[in-house]
Amino acid sequence: MCRLRQFVMICAALFTLCSLTACSHFRNAASEPSIPPVQAKAVNGGYEAQIREIIRGHIQHAMESADEARIIRNKPYYYREYAEFPDGPDGFKLVLQETDVRTRPMLADAKYRKIRYSTRMHEKREAAQNDTVFQRSVGEQVTTYELRQGEWHYVGSLFVAGRLEEYVNGEWQPVSGESQSLYEFDREQNSNFLSRFWNRVSGG
Repeated sequence: MCRLRQFVMICAALFTLCSLTACSHFRNAASEPSIPPVQAKAVNGGYEAQIREIIRGHIQHAMESADEARIIRNKPYYYREYAEFPDGPDGFKLVLQETDVRTRPMLADAKYRKIRYSTRMHEKREAAQNDTVFQRSVGEQVTTYELRQGEWHYVGSLFVAGRLEEYVNGEWQPVSGESQSLYEFDREQNSNFLSRFWNRVSGG
């Protein structure tokens, strides 16, 4: 009975999570630029040192490319967006996890603070271009790599926004009525990234 109840709860959670794809807040995270899959061979089994260097490069690349607001297309809407990384390329926490899968024996999650600024969504590109009112999402970026045949491969990125704020009377204030936990997946993820993330959340 307990297993059945747990299964029903997991299915309900999955349905709710997938339903968010229709919501304007569950959109492609385009503030980080398109980054080609990273493949770097670990020397003498130095997997941790190697992945740390890769992640520093990833964050540095994002910082150099995400300081100007760009027009983002998320059908059928347009909006402007840019990002900040307040802790710099060294301000991340690394979590290494061994797996039971021989083809990918290790996963690496890099967690670092990220602030995303975006306008509201518009049906017309010109309206988005002229919009200068930004809201900001303060949260955490999680970038995942997996080890395959002695090389680290980029898997995908996940942004978890802790709060949504707007600039009012000279200061940032929480936006009322907005969710305090928003999950936004970037367009670089592969088809297995969402399922792997859910498995780690649910303990599967």
